[in-house]
Amino acid sequence: MAIHYFSGIASAVEEEILREAGVKHVLADPKDFKHVQGFERRVLDSGAYRAWKAGTELDVEAYIAFACEQEGLDFWVMPDVIGDELATARRWEQYKGAAGMIPVWGYGSSPELLEQYLAESDLVGIGSIAKAMHEKDKSVLARLQKLVEAHPGRFHAFGLNWPLAMSRLDQGLASHDSSAWLKAARYGHVVFRNTRTGNLQSAPARVLGLGHLDRTERLFESAKAINMYCNGEYVDEAA
Repeated sequence: MAIHYFSGIASAVEEEILREAGVKHVLADPKDFKHVQGFERRVLDSGAYRAWKAGTELDVEAYIAFACEQEGLDFWVMPDVIGDELATARRWEQYKGAAGMIPVWGYGSSPELLEQYLAESDLVGIGSIAKAMHEKDKSVLARLQKLVEAHPGRFHAFGLNWPLAMSRLDQGLASHDSSAWLKAARYGHVVFRNTRTGNLQSAPARVLGLGHLDRTERLFESAKAINMYCNGEYVDEAA
């Protein structure tokens, strides 16, 4: 069973919701890292995707320095170059001696690069899947399943925001992260475990008979469901 790291924590309120839901595993970039200091298991993300979306340049040296100052990380993420696999590979060559850092292979990039990363690191991140997860692309999910089955326990999947993908890939991945708990509540949904299929699922709160829940309560219920399912704490009351 993979470890799920909760991402998207951008305030003290969200931090407290996760703590109340029993969450121990979190991922954040330097900008939001102040909100995850007290959690038991932490991953440091580079913030490359945030910078790319904002149209700004990531200060690589500042990030490397920040990462090296942190203690007790499960791992930290190389500062990849979104959409440029060769620039990412060059950056990995430059910094791969840094303890605790993992490479990032963009989904759809060169298979040769993937083999290189697997040969040089026990854990490899899979990036560039956010769009496919948002669109619930089953063909991408099927290809990811085959990749994970070929290399069990070797990958961390970034932005695994589709509950079905979490369920399907959970056994083969080493770990994954998502802000699905936030996205569900943002659209008035709640993430839950479907007792019929056994999978995680998201549905409108009103359809689940939870229309009375406010945003904070939807966040709490979604985080609790994901944490119980993915991090090995789920107890099937019907068993």
